[in-house]
Amino acid sequence: MPPGPGDETDIDVLVVAADDAYAVLADAVARRLGVAADDVRFGRAPCPACGGPHGRPVVVLPVGAPDDGRPHPHVSVASSGGVVAVAVGRSGPVGVDVEQAAAVGFAGFADVALHPGERVAAVRPGEALDPADPGARPALVARARLWARKEAALKAAGVGLLVAPSDVVVTGADEPARLVRWPRRPVRARHGGGVTLPPAGDVVLRDVPAPMGTIACLAHLPAAPPRA
Repeated sequence: MPPGPGDETDIDVLVVAADDAYAVLADAVARRLGVAADDVRFGRAPCPACGGPHGRPVVVLPVGAPDDGRPHPHVSVASSGGVVAVAVGRSGPVGVDVEQAAAVGFAGFADVALHPGERVAAVRPGEALDPADPGARPALVARARLWARKEAALKAAGVGLLVAPSDVVVTGADEPARLVRWPRRPVRARHGGGVTLPPAGDVVLRDVPAPMGTIACLAHLPAAPPRA
């Protein structure tokens, strides 16, 4: 049975050690489309802030590629510290993020990344953490997991960091990934437009296995949002 419009099995996710993120993404798209990776081209959707051509990546159908009449695959790409994460799917926008746990040990992390309600539950939220200290590892992993979940969700919505991560609430790092809430007010753009984020319950989050010291998350906005 083919996957339905909200079926997450329709999404290919890959997290690997690599230097060229778009080469990894091109390989994944090529397998989806049945074309050579060298023939895959990417463009950019309009930026929701300024309208310029530097928004989320989009697939440009290669010359000679079979066109089955369906929309081109949705794609997302991220890289951090020599690790690349890509996502390719047909069933709605996707967002993927990958973070190095060692990179989130800076002081003031809570101010940048955590909602006030999350700071209460966080371990050592405002302290500088030393990646070389084994005792700091659980807190570093928790920070990276929260950040990856938030950025993946914002990328799936097409707004990226136009929305502050501290305005986004996700489940705790030791809980299954879920978007709890985020702003429903329109995200204003300089060119006069704006983006309204979908209901938090329409976003599907999933933590993705990644190399040691790295945290990754996939976000998906199904074409047919799940309903309770």
